[in-house]
Amino acid sequence: MTTARFLVLALALHAWNASAQASATSTPKRNANAAPVAEPSDDADDPEEPRLQYGVAAGALQYGAGRSEQAVGVVFRWLPIPYLSLSITPTTVRAREPG
Repeated sequence: MTTARFLVLALALHAWNASAQASATSTPKRNANAAPVAEPSDDADDPEEPRLQYGVAAGALQYGAGRSEQAVGVVFRWLPIPYLSLSITPTTVRAREPG
């Protein structure tokens, strides 16, 4: 379970870092006195979605009778061409049943 916790932490930190970098570079600052600049148009050859997508999901349940469950899953999705996506979802689950 320690390896799964490390993996979840590493992916969460990577996602947080990537989102912080994207938000920092997405809004350029402009001079208030400058004339408005037209936004560049979207080229047809640019992909509209990222080619590689990933995410992490985790959850835990505890029932009144003492049974508990914990689960962690990671999703990887690859878009090699616009109409085809390939994905894998490795998941681990741990359940405890009182004696």
